[in-house]
Amino acid sequence: MPKRIFAKSELCTGCALCASACSVTKFGVCTPRKSGITILRNPFERYEMQLLCRQCDEPYCVQACISGALCKDADTGVVSRDPDRCVGCWSCMMACPHGAIVPVAWEGKDHPISLKCDLCPGREMPACVAVCPTGALAYAEA
Repeated sequence: MPKRIFAKSELCTGCALCASACSVTKFGVCTPRKSGITILRNPFERYEMQLLCRQCDEPYCVQACISGALCKDADTGVVSRDPDRCVGCWSCMMACPHGAIVPVAWEGKDHPISLKCDLCPGREMPACVAVCPTGALAYAEA
């Protein structure tokens, strides 16, 4: 069975270690704005919630991508992106019902392109899950 990241918003403290770990893993810098995970905060309601790719069974983002930069692996279920093919049209971002795709500056591109979680290929566990101190993120079979 393919694995996915599951978020437990009731355990999230808003520390953003997950976003920092993602940006360090992907870009080598600690910049949560360059992360495949976003922490949504509402100080009036006193909650934090993680917005991240849920690797949907029928991903709207893949259907919306006009350049073919997004695709879903039939074996692993991972929705991945090819940054070289992304044209920065934001169709995927608008189509994602989970708010999991964000614009990011990319080296070699003259415009921002999309960024989303790819489950950290090559790692036993995604970086965000590995650093979460409260267990608000879990990596388990779907």
